[in-house]
Amino acid sequence: MIKENSLRGRVILRWEKAGKPDWSLEKTISICIEVERELKKVGLHRTPQFSRNIMENNKRYIRNWVQGCHFEWINPR
Repeated sequence: MIKENSLRGRVILRWEKAGKPDWSLEKTISICIEVERELKKVGLHRTPQFSRNIMENNKRYIRNWVQGCHFEWINPR
């Protein structure tokens, strides 16, 4: 899968383009939600469960999902 076509990949690209700042978990969640909406608009809806939980405002699920992505600035592998 092309990095630009995945939610995680697009979030990482944004982070890199921003100069690899020290984003908080809350900032990362916000960016993930923005990217999910962008992907959905262009027909690359690859995270339907994440999207559904955004719509349901399931903050616990969203937080756990983002932490599970192992973004290097919040919880590297």
